Amino acid sequence: MSTFKSVVTTLGQSRIAAAIAAGTDINITQLAVGDGNGKATTPVATQTKLVKEVYRTPLNSLKRDPTHGNWVIAEAVISASVGGFWMREMGLFADDGALIAVCNMADTYKPTLAEGSGRTQTLRMVIAVSNTEAISLLIDDSVIMATEQYVNDLLAAHEKSRNHPDGTLTAKGFVQLSSSVSSTSETLAATPKAVKAANDNANTRVPSTRKVNNKALGADISLAAADVGAVSNILANVDNATVKTIYDPSVTALTGGVTLAGYFDDHPLGATFQAADTLMTYRRWYNAGAALTQYLHCTTGTIYVRVGIVSTTDPTGWQWRQTDGVLPYGWRKVYDTANPPTASEVGALPVASAILGTANINTFNLAKIGLYVQSTGANATVANGYPPGSQAAGVLEIIPASWTGGVLQRYTVQNTGMVWTRALNASWNGTDGPWRDWVQASTAGSVAANTALGSTDLNTVGFSLTAVQAVIYHQSANASATADRNYPEAKAGTLFVTGSAYGCQQMYITFDTCNVWMRGLSTNWNGKDGPWRPWVAAYGTNNKPTAADVGAWTAAQSAASEKALSDEIATAFKIRTNLTAADTPNTLRGSGMFGHYGVPGVAAATTDKGYPMNGFVGVIFVTWGPNATQQIAFNSNGRQFTRSMTGAWNGVDGPWSAWNEIYCQANKPSPAEIGALASGDVLVGMPVPWPSDTVPAGFALMVGQTFNKATYPSLAIAYPSGVIPDMRGQTLKGKPASGRAVLSLEQDGVKSHNHTATASNTDLGRKTTSAFDYGRKGTSGFDYGTKGSDGQGAHQHQMGVAGANNRFGAIGVAKDYGFSGSNNANQTEMPVTSVDGNHGHNTYIGAHDHYVDIGAHDHYIDMGAHGHTITVNAAGNTENTVKNVAFNYLVRLA
Repeated sequence: MSTFKSVVTTLGQSRIAAAIAAGTDINITQLAVGDGNGKATTPVATQTKLVKEVYRTPLNSLKRDPTHGNWVIAEAVISASVGGFWMREMGLFADDGALIAVCNMADTYKPTLAEGSGRTQTLRMVIAVSNTEAISLLIDDSVIMATEQYVNDLLAAHEKSRNHPDGTLTAKGFVQLSSSVSSTSETLAATPKAVKAANDNANTRVPSTRKVNNKALGADISLAAADVGAVSNILANVDNATVKTIYDPSVTALTGGVTLAGYFDDHPLGATFQAADTLMTYRRWYNAGAALTQYLHCTTGTIYVRVGIVSTTDPTGWQWRQTDGVLPYGWRKVYDTANPPTASEVGALPVASAILGTANINTFNLAKIGLYVQSTGANATVANGYPPGSQAAGVLEIIPASWTGGVLQRYTVQNTGMVWTRALNASWNGTDGPWRDWVQASTAGSVAANTALGSTDLNTVGFSLTAVQAVIYHQSANASATADRNYPEAKAGTLFVTGSAYGCQQMYITFDTCNVWMRGLSTNWNGKDGPWRPWVAAYGTNNKPTAADVGAWTAAQSAASEKALSDEIATAFKIRTNLTAADTPNTLRGSGMFGHYGVPGVAAATTDKGYPMNGFVGVIFVTWGPNATQQIAFNSNGRQFTRSMTGAWNGVDGPWSAWNEIYCQANKPSPAEIGALASGDVLVGMPVPWPSDTVPAGFALMVGQTFNKATYPSLAIAYPSGVIPDMRGQTLKGKPASGRAVLSLEQDGVKSHNHTATASNTDLGRKTTSAFDYGRKGTSGFDYGTKGSDGQGAHQHQMGVAGANNRFGAIGVAKDYGFSGSNNANQTEMPVTSVDGNHGHNTYIGAHDHYVDIGAHDHYIDMGAHGHTITVNAAGNTENTVKNVAFNYLVRLA
């Protein structure tokens, strides 16, 4: 079952039946396209309108199909300046607006020139009817555009007719043939027979050794376009099944406008782009190769130009002189007013050209990034996705946000300034969300009241960083919105002042066109009037940027540029006369000499005459460059050179810079030219680790041997002593900053160092011996007998004398007690005792023993804190080494 089809609607069938019955016509005047509301459509007879119409245009033609009698083919053309929408459905409308037929179509995007691409789109719709006589076409001649098929049909009909004027001496036309070789008629044309007779006659008059373009005159001569320095004007169809590159010989051999259709690896829009473009090819063939210019006009409206070189040794493909050799290269994109850069290319937010209308904004995702205007409050309903309670005209912003395919939506109500915001709640579901609830940012109390501006100067409306606020003002009179009061536009509107860098910023929206202007402070708020930056306009439907605003050309500038480019290409690629042996390229300078110069000779093309190499054969291309001229030389062996003028023309032959050769895949620099070693090459004298005992040619083992310095002078520079160092068991070390000479030998050793060893101090404390009871120990028995003391102890006692005065003298001492008188009569003196009493004592000791109780007891030893001496024994190999793999060291001999 066919995917795409056309259907005559029920209304259309009724109209056609009525017209047939009444003998009248249905006037189909317009064709409309729609985007199917973002989805593929299936046409049904009950339709009275397209699912979602995006553009309508008058018909360009309406005709019967010459093969199918009941088919009617309608055709319309959409110019390159119209676009910005998808096309998934088409409909034919009568002059009263009734939908007569409808069809679906493959998804096709019609770009606008503002998006960076554009094309003229031809739309055809075929419907089958029972009587084609009932359908007529009313055409406005002012909108008809001649399509390529229409022009081709007229040309084909004209070619088959004989309705051509006769040729004259001053004008082309049909002529009658004649075989006469003696006629003097100026209205007849010679036949091959007459030409042969004349040629035979000429052969009798011209020596047979003479040639035409190196072709002998003894036979018929066929000259190709290249033989006379021209290009072929033969057009051929391009085989899309086999041709995959635009530089294919079957394409580059064509001149004039050639239509390319299919996929091409070197298409400037990529190998996956299906081209249906027009290609213009200009070329010049030489014995040394060819120069090619390709001018590609894409159906998108974009124009590309590139230049290439091909060698006769490689006729299967053009060699674009690029460093990496990957196609496509050399393409240069041309911008004009019909193909300006997109908003994203100039860092601008795209502004939708159409009013939102009844569109459901729940469906607006990343594909709808931009600024939209809703001009009708009745359309801003909850059912259409708008925030509850807004229901007013305003501005919708679609901004990229988190989640896969996610966006942020912000809706600003025009008459109140209230702002609502929402974002996705998860990744985009492909249709309408899922969305979070709308959040009102400008709720009551969060901003100041909508105050009238009156005659207030807008420079005075601001606040500092410390003032946390947002204010909304309105200006109700155009007369008060003046430039001296610093309004961006002399129209009434709404002023929003919100916090920002340096304090605040202003946004002014005009009341009728909804033009948006913004500005901010250039430094901190001064408390009275700024300082403010200039107003910046936000582009929208009613405030579109000029060509100068987006860095584009006007139509006049574009036309002038195209003419200048055409003139430059015509000049730059002009085929000049080949240089002779007496010529020198040093004289080729200035725009008057731009073009290609062939150099067929070898002996005369020397460096002394200004050629890049002796025996140069090829072509020299003179073009723009420093000091107005640059020369590019292409030699027949593929080598390329370039040079330019280094100053003002000296009037004779320069001054020129030296020729610089261009390196390419076929002419790579040598290692020496880029300061490198050749692959596998090593410096003479450099030790080279070698994983084998077999020494390769040109090298020697480094085992301390002598060598002949005369035989190996380069090696002698490295080792002036004539002795190759012995590298067996040695390693290489970078020369220290001081203390060592190059090639000096250092014995193995260990850097001087110390060892320390300490046993930890430990207090062993008091140690206790085991307890043991020794019991009672007895001494030996011994009889000491009776022991006596010596006889001593005899002594006296003297008595005292008592007197009247009761005084006593000392014993044994004469004392005069002073007795006198009568009183002495009563004195009595006591005598001294005898000395008896000397005696001795005897004691019997007797034999006896003595015992000592030792008892259970302990012994203690105090060891105290102390140290021990530790001896560290030597260990290790006989020499210092690291982990290693044994290699032989070689040195190159030279």
